[in-house]
Amino acid sequence: MEFDRRVQIRVHRREGTTFGSGYLVAPRLVLTAGHVIETAMGPDPTRVTVCRPDAGKDQFPAAVRWWRIDDEVDAALVEVDAAPAPGGDGLRWEPPESLIDVRTRPQQRWGRIIGTRPHPVTIAGFPRMEKDPRTRDRFDGQISGEIMPGTGSLAGRYEVFSKDATVPVSEGNGTGWSGMSGAALLAESRQSGLLCGVVRKDRQAVGGTRLTATPASALLADKRFSALVAEHGGWQSLLEAAEPVDLLEPAARERDLRSPTMLLRADAEAVTFRGREDELHALRDWCQRDAEGFSVRVITGPGGQGKSRLARRLSDILREEGWVTGHLRAELRHSDLALPELRSLETALPFLLVVDYADARPSLVRRVIDQLRSCRHRTRLLLLARTGGTWKTDGFTASHADEILARAPTTELASLAPEDGPPETRTEMFTDALGDLADLLEELPGLPGRPPAGWPMLANALRAPQDLDEPAYESVLTVQMTALTTLLQNGSAPVETALEEPAEATLLRHEQRYWVRAAERLGPLDPTTLHRAVAVAALCGATDEAEALAAVGVLPEVPPARAAEVTAWLRTLYPPGPDRFWGTLQPDRVGEYHASRALLDLDPPLPLAALLACSSTDQQVQLVTVLVRAAVAHHQAGRTARTADIQQALLNALEATTAGIDVLHQLQIVVPYGNNGLDDLNLRLAEDHLATARQHAKDGSTSAQAALGVALSGLSSALSRAGRHEEALHTAQERLKVWQDLDRTHPTRDIQYALALSGLSSYLRAVGRDEEALRSLEQSVDLIERLARTDPDLRDDLALELQLLTDFLRNLGHHDKATRALRRSVELTRQLARTDTAYEFELALRSSNLGTLLVKSGHHEEALQLMADSVDGHRRLARRDPRNGEPMLISALMNLSNLLQTVGRSTEARHTMQQAIAIGEHRRRIGLGNSETDTDIVVQTLQLGRWQAEAGSPSAFLAALRRALDVWHQLDEASPEYEPAVAELLSRTVNQLTAYGLWETALEPAMTALDIWSRLVCRNPEAHLPGFVLAVGAMEQVASNVEDVSVQADPLLAALDRHLAELLPVAFEAAQSAMIHRR
Repeated sequence: MEFDRRVQIRVHRREGTTFGSGYLVAPRLVLTAGHVIETAMGPDPTRVTVCRPDAGKDQFPAAVRWWRIDDEVDAALVEVDAAPAPGGDGLRWEPPESLIDVRTRPQQRWGRIIGTRPHPVTIAGFPRMEKDPRTRDRFDGQISGEIMPGTGSLAGRYEVFSKDATVPVSEGNGTGWSGMSGAALLAESRQSGLLCGVVRKDRQAVGGTRLTATPASALLADKRFSALVAEHGGWQSLLEAAEPVDLLEPAARERDLRSPTMLLRADAEAVTFRGREDELHALRDWCQRDAEGFSVRVITGPGGQGKSRLARRLSDILREEGWVTGHLRAELRHSDLALPELRSLETALPFLLVVDYADARPSLVRRVIDQLRSCRHRTRLLLLARTGGTWKTDGFTASHADEILARAPTTELASLAPEDGPPETRTEMFTDALGDLADLLEELPGLPGRPPAGWPMLANALRAPQDLDEPAYESVLTVQMTALTTLLQNGSAPVETALEEPAEATLLRHEQRYWVRAAERLGPLDPTTLHRAVAVAALCGATDEAEALAAVGVLPEVPPARAAEVTAWLRTLYPPGPDRFWGTLQPDRVGEYHASRALLDLDPPLPLAALLACSSTDQQVQLVTVLVRAAVAHHQAGRTARTADIQQALLNALEATTAGIDVLHQLQIVVPYGNNGLDDLNLRLAEDHLATARQHAKDGSTSAQAALGVALSGLSSALSRAGRHEEALHTAQERLKVWQDLDRTHPTRDIQYALALSGLSSYLRAVGRDEEALRSLEQSVDLIERLARTDPDLRDDLALELQLLTDFLRNLGHHDKATRALRRSVELTRQLARTDTAYEFELALRSSNLGTLLVKSGHHEEALQLMADSVDGHRRLARRDPRNGEPMLISALMNLSNLLQTVGRSTEARHTMQQAIAIGEHRRRIGLGNSETDTDIVVQTLQLGRWQAEAGSPSAFLAALRRALDVWHQLDEASPEYEPAVAELLSRTVNQLTAYGLWETALEPAMTALDIWSRLVCRNPEAHLPGFVLAVGAMEQVASNVEDVSVQADPLLAALDRHLAELLPVAFEAAQSAMIHRR
């Protein structure tokens, strides 16, 4: 509550003056109750004045700008005249101090009560009971009460209950609370209060106070009201959840932009949101149509791909549709979320909660899931992460949250401007960013470098760089960083740059000027010291001054006497959120790049081991997370030597530090596995985690034994990825014994034992012990089947294990058993999909796989039905998410068309194949094609042409052939896995054309087929020699029947001659080997 915003409203008439309270929601705009100024809306002459008693008794003229009284709303907006108050000392209206800065933060935040529990609010105004009977002056009165959500909700109002003492009033009509009408209801938070409503009426309760109020949600639903508030304050009025306000990021975009990098923060929304229509459609469909009450989804993608911005856009759309939306504060950790805070997230309203950095906060994610999973109303949890991996799939809390998270669908966010997409897309992105950033720079006069004609004029004169087609520009952030550095470098204060340095480096050179300006009051400090101090803050963060001082204290160049100054300076650089002492350098990718540069390039390097040793648990996890992400980014950019250096620095620091079991477990989770150059670090963390877990397990407690089982699982996975399969098997066997021996009262002992059997199976297969592996997997399936009879939540685990069993049985040649296992998996998945659309993808995929198995066993009719069901499922998924769903739909259509052709339903087969081709060609036209999908189009089109020829339509066959060859010749590089299929189809096409006597037409496909077969036979002579020989024969036959073949065929034949010396010995050797093998 800002007391300096309380005002007194008076309506002056001939009959007298009416009085009410009000609250400034903008420098000259007052919110009050509608009935307070109702008389001013009539035909009689009146005068409205506003007095801010904190600043004096002057009454300033005002005008009613908006007014409404009905069953839902009793409110008005009054605009104060900027002219001097009449009869005063010529003073003009001055806004209160709390409203002077409306550029960097909203003038007022608005709230709504989302839960069912009473929620405290504060009301301050000028009630009659505070009227001085001698001077008639109105003094202020404050009341603390609670909104009871279950009272008044059907009438569309809030009811505030209070037991605060009141003062009796003897004179006149009304009550002691008369005059309080129009006062604001504020739900307090650590940053600023949320205005939740405006007082309407005193219900004159017995034994306390009961006031009614118009909710802020009803006010903001009125477009004229919202537009007027935005016009006066310059900010859009956004409704935020009141109870969990301290857990959530503010809904408004960030405008406290002090430095160049701040312009690129996701919450600054400096560049207009563009694209992502497919992703938004899919996410809205999940939010609004998914039948489940609670549902989780994961979006992954590299830093700077646009995950956070997409989630903010989704939140904005749903908020406008009446949803409660919120983003969990980025700095929160699981230790910050006690039960009361978690309960504040419960609501009966549709609710979207976004958790960014989910991969760095796995324990917090599971705690949130555990709290929300039992909700009975529509609740959606959207998790944003750099990658999937152990943070999502490894069960380490032994709770239902592990299972829910493991099966949550994951969408990898594709690039807005892929390398093989239309080149103009990146140019448009760059141009848009250039213009938007220039407009924002113009509003920030404190940033140096403004050109004389202004930033927008400069942006109009600049052009996109020539290298926008490079792979690095697939990232939205890279394009925007390049646009920003292009502006800054062409302004009046460019910086020196190194040849071919990344945009992050150039941007940081400009950012350094901000550090230096902010550090001027500190006295002389070496620029390297500033760099290292900023890197320390980016690596560690700090929740309080003690943590900050400890982190800065490891820098030898900062004397102890000056450590407090440096920590305070860092605090002013990047404003922290609640409960944090430091903010951090953003965007994250820039902060990570700077931290890695400080570690590797500055002299002396950061004392990483000392920093790790003095850090708290959360700081240690953050430090490793930041450097791991930097290492992955360097690896993705081709700077693999930097990745190796970061990994080695972390290994050295861990060697010198003793970390606790919880820290090691979290560190192991935040290091992603895959091709990222961090295998050694992953293995080292898994080994350290297990060693610590063994020490803890010596106490014999059940919880310690369970933790040992988790650690063994992590090490076996790391060993397997390192190719050390025998050691992985030994570790997996020990894991199985731990869970087997564990007290059966442990809540997840049985399911963990079953999963350990499944894991053991995979490690047995890796060393060739297939029969033992099969027995282990079958035991796992049997156990989960028994458990699922009493725990339906395990149906998902059972369906997955049956899928694994199917694959194993099929590879061993046990076709009938594989079919039975997969049939059961499909049945379970179909049950799950009836109540959760997240399973529709798995159902479509498993149905298609079952259909393929049934085809091989001759059950064509059942297979047809399953494949048709699969197509229907993929069609629904593609409507929700075309970008990711259409490729699977194309595949399903191809499978169905092939089966239809096999059973003699040729017309339907051709129609189905035409659908697949049409979707692929559409994706190609709009820039979503790639070498794999384009090669797919060639295969499909050639197949369709052959079917059309068999159906007696040679003209359609020839048209299809022409289209297929056009696409093939436009490919920069064919997908190697498809080349044999294309070569085979072309050879068959040549045979059909020669059968029709179309020798001229057969020439091009014959040449193309021979070209592909010649490449294939060089790679794998034994596999492709027969096809090559047939292609050579076909080419000879075609050439002998075409009169002027030399003009077209000579270049190919000449190329074959050049390679003949290499090709024939290889072919001869392969043929000889094949003959020996047959003998």
